[in-house]
Amino acid sequence: MLSKDCLSFTGTFSELLFANLSVKNALSFMLRMDNLNKNVKKGVAEILNFLEEGSLFSLALKKCLHINFSRTYIAFVSSAEESGKLCETFTFLYDSLKKKKERTEKIIAALLYPSFVLLLALFLSAFFIFYAKEFSPTFTVATAMSVCFQANALLLFYILGIFILVKRLFQEKELVFLFKIVSFLTASNLGVYKSFKIALLATKRASPLYKKVAMALSMLEEGFSVFESCRVFGKEIALYLELAEFSGNEAQAFLSAADFLQKNQEKKEKVLMTFLEPVTIVLLALYIGILLKSLVMPILFNF
Repeated sequence: MLSKDCLSFTGTFSELLFANLSVKNALSFMLRMDNLNKNVKKGVAEILNFLEEGSLFSLALKKCLHINFSRTYIAFVSSAEESGKLCETFTFLYDSLKKKKERTEKIIAALLYPSFVLLLALFLSAFFIFYAKEFSPTFTVATAMSVCFQANALLLFYILGIFILVKRLFQEKELVFLFKIVSFLTASNLGVYKSFKIALLATKRASPLYKKVAMALSMLEEGFSVFESCRVFGKEIALYLELAEFSGNEAQAFLSAADFLQKNQEKKEKVLMTFLEPVTIVLLALYIGILLKSLVMPILFNF
């Protein structure tokens, strides 16, 4: 996950490069900025020191201890050194990673409500299990546990379903980000194969996407076309890539595929956000109804 220090460094550095400052001048200017935190400034000083010693910029980032730069980040910078598009690369990195972070935080924030409901349900269940006998001598712990299990099972299945949907949304986000990476790098004249190699660094090793990217790379090595290699990502994606064989504009084809995936993903996200709260309220009402009918009412009638 991208750290706040890395995001702060990337945003500030990209602005300074856009102002036509050289790498060393931009880093020196950052050391004089008051709005940067101490850790970022320490990282900037460290990077500047490595550059003064003759290191490449990408290697200086790799050796930096105060700011954690990912393998993908360093690979991007290394490719920018080859293509000469350092300003464009940092602008792309900042915009992409900032949007990715914002969407992730939005989904996590939406999950706080159902998570709170689940914790409340578990607390109520524990309360009734341990204290039901205090209210009614005839009410056993086993009975309370049975009722609470029935009520909690409904919420647990719901929460599990929500987390499965969110996991799929995150996987789709990773695929969108991957195609945007490939599109940008291909537009920087790195070639599809090398672009996929760098994009592979942005995927988690244990994820299904990593296997698909590795498979696409293997097919490219064996001489398959871009269209044939990208079939592993699905038929709809492959159709966009098929256009690249006719138009010769591979970067635009990957960008179109990314836009298509992002629109679908945003629709699903909107539906999830729209129905998440009302469905949670309905299920919470059913949960309370089950407790009232099976636990609270019998206790009240025994008084």
